[in-house]
This record gives sequence, structure tokens and C-alpha cells, in this order.
Amino acid sequence: MKRINRQLFVVFLIFTFTVSPLSLTNIATLLQVDASQEITGYQEWNQSLTIDSDVTVAAGATLVINKGVNVSFTQKWLNLYVYGTLIVKGTGSAPVAVTHPKSNDCPSRFII
Repeated sequence: MKRINRQLFVVFLIFTFTVSPLSLTNIATLLQVDASQEITGYQEWNQSLTIDSDVTVAAGATLVINKGVNVSFTQKWLNLYVYGTLIVKGTGSAPVAVTHPKSNDCPSRFII
């Protein structure tokens, strides 16, 4: 049984490093799915999410928002602060949309 578990773990590691440009130091950051935080390493957003507090991309950190992702802020005063690198991979057919509750003084949506 231990041999099978070890083989599955090795296959998982090979698959992870084959399909994604990750390093071992970034895996812990990628496992964090809570977007309401300070991002201090490398993180990718691959699915739509709702944010209920400010998000900060720290100096030296990278946030990648992949195509087709909808980022929805729950309040209009919430912010995405970027002191590091922000990469948005929206396309014409699969844009990245960022929304927040509509108000009279600012738009409620922009698309990248």
C-alpha cells in the first residue's frame, strides 16, 4: 500500500511540474484559495470568485488572472492593491470581468 501511495505522489509531482511552471516554494501559495488576503508569492486565479475584503499583491509577488475569470467585489469600496506584478490573460472571446455593486459615482463593471 505504501508503494502505491508513493507512486501516486510521484506521478502527481511529475504532472504538476510538467503542466505548470511551478517551483516547490510556490505550491503552498497556490493551495490558498481565499482571494481575500495579501498575496506574497505566485498565485493564479483560474475560476470566478467573490472578494469580500481588500486584496494586496505584495512587492515581488505575482497575481495571474486567467481568461474567462469573473472577479466580483461585494462592496464598491474594496480594492485590489498591486505593488508587485499583475498579469491579466483575458481575450476577446474569454475576457476577464471585474464587477462590484453599482453606484451613481462609478461604473459597476470593467472588462480586461
